[in-house]
Amino acid sequence: MVKECHICKKVLKGLRSRFCTDHCYKIHKSIRAKNIAMRNRNRFSDKECTICKKTFKPIREDHYACSKECGRLQASQRLREKRESIKKLPRVSPIKKILPIKVQRKVPLKIEKKTSAKFHSSDKTKDEVLAFLENGGKITKFPDEPRAKTPDVNVPYGHTMSEISGFGMEFNIDDSFSSDYDIGGVNKDVD
Repeated sequence: MVKECHICKKVLKGLRSRFCTDHCYKIHKSIRAKNIAMRNRNRFSDKECTICKKTFKPIREDHYACSKECGRLQASQRLREKRESIKKLPRVSPIKKILPIKVQRKVPLKIEKKTSAKFHSSDKTKDEVLAFLENGGKITKFPDEPRAKTPDVNVPYGHTMSEISGFGMEFNIDDSFSSDYDIGGVNKDVD
């Protein structure tokens, strides 16, 4: 059995089954699209164009313009109506009174001069500081910095190592597990 092209009736060669070339396929496709459009046009009754008032056969149920030109005019008209229907904001008046800028004053630091000192057991500068104080020197003591805030919510079993390192505790991780230090990171008196 010899297969022929549906459009030009030439004998098909190779693996082709309906059309001899892509050109014949495109012709078939356009003919089919025209037939479908004609069938759809018969489904809907005649309508009047919203722009030029001519009667036409619509392709779809929501088809209101007879041509592309009328469709463009209709789209711009709808867009204009939509812009006008949007509620416009009232004009903003300028600020009537300019408020003065409030400057927060810093609390003065409590700086003290000390003639005595407390030393840590591992402090290497103890001898030099005592010699400085015996010669009549005074040590300037600045106020202590506030401690870092650590969350104590939802911690039923204490802080884990990742929580301690993540929340900025003020002791070294190695120091917290050495034998000279207790768990809280405060130095024991080692003599």
